Amino acid sequence: MGAQVTANGYTINVNDATAQLFNNLNDYTNGLAKNILTVQAGGKLDANSAQILASVSKSIPGAAEAQQIAGVITNLVDTTLGSGSTAGRVLGALQGSNVLTAPFNAMQALFSGRTYGYDQYQLAVAYWFHVVGKNVGDTNHASDADVLQACKWFIDKLGVYIDGADTLTALLHGPQAYMALVRTHPYVTLDPVRVQAACEVRQQYMPDDNTTPGNWRNAQGVYDSILVNMVNKGYADTQQDLQIIRQQQSQGSTGITPVNYLTQNPILLILVIVIVILLLIKILK
Repeated sequence: MGAQVTANGYTINVNDATAQLFNNLNDYTNGLAKNILTVQAGGKLDANSAQILASVSKSIPGAAEAQQIAGVITNLVDTTLGSGSTAGRVLGALQGSNVLTAPFNAMQALFSGRTYGYDQYQLAVAYWFHVVGKNVGDTNHASDADVLQACKWFIDKLGVYIDGADTLTALLHGPQAYMALVRTHPYVTLDPVRVQAACEVRQQYMPDDNTTPGNWRNAQGVYDSILVNMVNKGYADTQQDLQIIRQQQSQGSTGITPVNYLTQNPILLILVIVIVILLLIKILK
């Protein structure tokens, strides 16, 4: 069985499972970029961004505080997953019950677990060694599920489309080298700003060193600081709101006493004074 993947003016031929994997990884990459902007504007984490935050390196200033806050301050986390949402799709994929894993579930029997291409399993091997910290040997020891987990982790950290070792390696050589892969990887991200940011993360935090297991585990991803700062700011704003509420409660249920209200409304104050004077005159007569 074969299929075509077409994007950005280029077409490649792959098997059905790989085509579906690439399509869904592209959806996830673009959806994640929009998703981060949405949660940033709304000031609340969704389930997917909360998951990314949980894996952020403690070396990022404020990361530990943000992770603790996200774990206990429920009003900063929106766990609602809309139909077809990025968060719902990805979390489901990790549980093996989602469209991202559909190629694996549908094709495993036909391909005996070797559903994708060599490039995808190379990425999984790199993930196991550099992120998990375990040397699994060659690509024969990487499973289809490992491919999904690896692709998600690198996309989360780099913010651009990653479908295998080739796209990951190209980032070491700069934006032009990565974007030139569009001929053989039509879904590569072509936004120069996002690609530049990905290259900087790859070059700084993911060195080409195959001697130290787990040496990429604490890489500071392109979205990490955004989420950390958002949560800490949201917590600070929440604390400020709570302080205002406490002050209002100490002054009464509305936070404004009758005297304060009158002094803040001079016309009403004058009318009250006039009424009082008229009443006094009537009483004295």
